[in-house]
Amino acid sequence: MTDTTLLPKEVLVNVSNVDKALQKVEEQLNILLPIYTREVMDQLTPVEQASAFLLLSKTVNTLFCLQLKTDGVNPDEHNARGELDRYDIYHKKVQAALDRSKGPQRPTTSLDIRAANRFIEHAIPNLPEDQKKQLRAVAKQGNRHQDRVSESVRVTPKRRASGLTVAEEAAAFLAEASKEILASNVESKAEK
Repeated sequence: MTDTTLLPKEVLVNVSNVDKALQKVEEQLNILLPIYTREVMDQLTPVEQASAFLLLSKTVNTLFCLQLKTDGVNPDEHNARGELDRYDIYHKKVQAALDRSKGPQRPTTSLDIRAANRFIEHAIPNLPEDQKKQLRAVAKQGNRHQDRVSESVRVTPKRRASGLTVAEEAAAFLAEASKEILASNVESKAEK
């Protein structure tokens, strides 16, 4: 550019910088576009293919919005805004698919702690009062993070007056009950 121009030097520098940036964009597009061939796409997983097409979509929409701005049109008032919103929706879907392909970040099943505690409380008839209080405290907390619950419910096995833990007493009770049921079934069959 010549020194006889009426434009200030800063404007000329900025125009030159924009021209260089556009050339870099064109170079990058020339690298990007040959990737979209059947041979290359067949080597990618479906999620990777979706990511590649989303990249191209975002690139084209962004360049179009830039063109709209240079033409003096507000991209937010143009149909291009809808395309960018659509891109965001599909981007979230692809991210969700990528996250699922990595495996679950947390356990896929959950435990209803309140129901489990009610079951335990009613299944063991002679549960000590302090353990009942602990179960009720956990039930009041609800189904919060498993780490917090497991820390608050750590109960050391306490020996009862009989010298057995609650679990041992429960096992003995169940064994005796099954013997009684089997004995009553044998007696009823013998009577018939």
